[in-house]
Amino acid sequence: RRSPWSSKFLQRWWDDPRMQQGLTDQEVLELLYQEDVMTCRSKGSLQLLPPMTLNSDSLSIVAAAPRTQPVVHLGGHGDTVRAQFFREALALQRQDGLHRDSLKLQDIYVESLRQAIKNPEG
Repeated sequence: RRSPWSSKFLQRWWDDPRMQQGLTDQEVLELLYQEDVMTCRSKGSLQLLPPMTLNSDSLSIVAAAPRTQPVVHLGGHGDTVRAQFFREALALQRQDGLHRDSLKLQDIYVESLRQAIKNPEG
C-alpha cells in the first residue's frame, strides 16, 4: 500500500549498503524483514508471500494452468516479450475467456519468446 511509511521503507531498502556489495534486492529485503527494520515484521507492516506462490516452477514462467499458477510474473524478460505476452493473453481473455485448466498461456509465452529471438530489435 502506498503510504509515507512504505516510501521510507522502499528508500531504506534501496539505499541499503548490501545492495552495493552485490546482494540482490530480494536478498536484502529478506534480511531487512528478518532484522525487523522499521518494525516491518513485528508491526505487520510488511507481509511476505510463501516461496513459490507467484511462480510454481522457476524453470518455466508459465508452468501450469491458471488453476494452479494464477499469477504470471515475467520479471527479467524484455519489454517486447512482456508486452506481446500480456497483449495476447488479454485478447484471449476478451474473446473466449481463459479456462482455469487451459495451457494456452504456455503457448503464448513460448511464441513471445520465439518472436523476440527472431526479431531482437522488437
